[in-house]
Amino acid sequence: MFRLKTAPASEPITVTQAKVFLKVTNTAEDALILNMIKAATKYLEDYTNRSFVTQTWEYYADEFPEEIELYFGSVASITHVKYYNDAGVLTAFTNFQSDLVSNPARLTPSPDYTWPSVQLSRVNAVVVEYITGAAAVDSRVIDAIYLLLGHIYANRQDVVVGHQVVKMPQGSEWLVSSLKLF
Repeated sequence: MFRLKTAPASEPITVTQAKVFLKVTNTAEDALILNMIKAATKYLEDYTNRSFVTQTWEYYADEFPEEIELYFGSVASITHVKYYNDAGVLTAFTNFQSDLVSNPARLTPSPDYTWPSVQLSRVNAVVVEYITGAAAVDSRVIDAIYLLLGHIYANRQDVVVGHQVVKMPQGSEWLVSSLKLF
């Protein structure tokens, strides 16, 4: 199981940048536009299975698998690997090797080590905390966010009476399709 521990501190584009793109000159809809940026970003992150901006994730398991796979795109670092030992004490495990080049990133015990035993019948006895996201957001992602943002801003309801029903723009998916992990 995966859980977002720390959400991104910022979005890939700012409200000011979005307002220039949307040709909005007042501040009355700034909060709405920020929510639309977040919605567009989340949609594209879910579509590509990637984190675009730095964020902290946690991986949970009831026991150690042979290999731990960490999802959501480029893993920048492993904060820690912890487990509940046989006595029920949360303990750090440092004898692991990480492959942060592969997608998904992988963790295995270091050579000559095995994963430690965990407390029996303990739910989520293993927790790995890690950082995902890139220092700079890919320009295709930015363009796709702008496409979705324009669509969401112009079409604020699912159906508008008297107008043709339109689907979310496929151009945004096309722009990021090569970034899709699985």
